[in-house]
Amino acid sequence: MSASTIAILKATAPVVKEHGTEITSTMYGIMFSEFPEVKNLFNMSHHRVAGATKGGAPPGVSRQATALANAVIGFAANCDQLASLGDAVPRMVHKHVSLDIRAKHYPIVGGCMLRAIKTVLADAATDEIMDAWKEAYWFLADLLIQAEDNLRTEFEQMPGGWAGFRELRVARKVKESDEVTSFYLESTDPTKGLMTFQPGQFISLKFDNLQKGRSVVRNYSVSSAPGQNFYRISVKKESGNAANDVPAGVVSSHLHDDVKVGTILHVGVPCGHFYLETEKPSAKPIVFLSGGVGFTPLLSMLEFIVASSTKKQPVIFVQYALRREPA
Repeated sequence: MSASTIAILKATAPVVKEHGTEITSTMYGIMFSEFPEVKNLFNMSHHRVAGATKGGAPPGVSRQATALANAVIGFAANCDQLASLGDAVPRMVHKHVSLDIRAKHYPIVGGCMLRAIKTVLADAATDEIMDAWKEAYWFLADLLIQAEDNLRTEFEQMPGGWAGFRELRVARKVKESDEVTSFYLESTDPTKGLMTFQPGQFISLKFDNLQKGRSVVRNYSVSSAPGQNFYRISVKKESGNAANDVPAGVVSSHLHDDVKVGTILHVGVPCGHFYLETEKPSAKPIVFLSGGVGFTPLLSMLEFIVASSTKKQPVIFVQYALRREPA
């Protein structure tokens, strides 16, 4: 980015912060109205405004709009020292690869974002400011596109690897509790196994025509250890809460109610930047903290430690969970 663009971004960061969620909410409104096909790439439950205080969103603002606003504000404030953003870029890269986001999607997002900035800031968004934000967007977009292409190629070239979505078969379906069911997914091709992964990573499931004629994609942590001939996901059925205007989970309900042993699912490659380091084993104790079904990535890590450690690594596992029924 040019020095003038960096200066403009840092100068406008405070006003963008003030109107951040209004800008991102406007952007999503434009995008979903004019490009409804991109809804396939989003978990639309994260765009619900009702009950949006969950996940840190202020009242009247969706979780997704809040998350994007925070990312935009962070980028603008640190555009002269991008290293300070830490793991934000790798997280985005893994997330985008898991959803099969491609270069063709970036002009849509960028165009809608710039229009939203102009709509919200009105005359305050001068041509000079808009040009700077356009340059900044494409600087970041080009960085992400290249990193995503590199990661996609790396995964595709790994043994058992692939790009996009691949057909896997449900080999086992195990009811773990009243709310959680595990699904064991195996290759449909006996000549091609499954790509290994890092314990803690997740896969994506894509369902066509599941909701109002459009595709739906969800990420689920792999709850099994790597090195096996299956991926296990352990899914909580989200039953919803009518009193609080929270609908039932579309995908979790479908998995629990309709998916059987033998069902073919479309699965994305294992991704994720949150995982247990496996190449540098340590004898130091590990502490796992989790709540509810959020234990699933930690279960993968725990199983890996148990299976691979010659000297058993001390593990402290603290799990918080509520029971609706007495034990």
